[in-house]
Amino acid sequence: LEAPSDRCVFLAELLADDLKRNGAPSPAHRAVEGSANICRLISPAAQPIGAAELPERAGEEAYSIRIGSGGVVIAGGGRAGLLHGVQTLVQLVRANSRGGALPCLVIRDWPSLRWRCFQNDLTRGPSARIETLERQLALGALLKMNLFTYYMEHQYAFTRHPEIGPPDGSLTPGELRRLVECGRPAGVEILGNQQSFGHMGHILKHERYAELRE
Repeated sequence: LEAPSDRCVFLAELLADDLKRNGAPSPAHRAVEGSANICRLISPAAQPIGAAELPERAGEEAYSIRIGSGGVVIAGGGRAGLLHGVQTLVQLVRANSRGGALPCLVIRDWPSLRWRCFQNDLTRGPSARIETLERQLALGALLKMNLFTYYMEHQYAFTRHPEIGPPDGSLTPGELRRLVECGRPAGVEILGNQQSFGHMGHILKHERYAELRE
């Protein structure tokens, strides 16, 4: 796999597990200097193929994929587009691989919406741990979502109000910073979602805050 030097390892790792499940070896990767948002997955003995043209008026998130007998070439309108193209290749490997091969094709794709957000309801569902949020983030990125938020009323380890968060289900500041760092290379931003006012039942049940109840 050839890719820009600042993303080469991440993109190779993104493909490795699904290629392995389909009987292909993990791709050796080689970083290519420069700012071009091009990724190639080719056999050393294959004839090189060129990238398909990007859609007209392509933005940064647009991409094209060309799969031919000589391998795969992905072109992105920007960093996000190249990432989306590799994610689509992962989906093709999962759904369209037959006998270890993919059909020859050309895909040109781009989003209609700038922000594509998904949410985990931490409070009215199971109280997710950081590992679960990271798995959800990776799945959302695969589906080209780029914003992740969590509905949270009280499951936070408040430094000055330690009695609010349950001891077995509170996210810490360090864990939320870790989630932000996990989302950065995957192209997913994290939007904090701390509920208040009408959603304070779990907070106001404590005697310390009784005077704030209505």
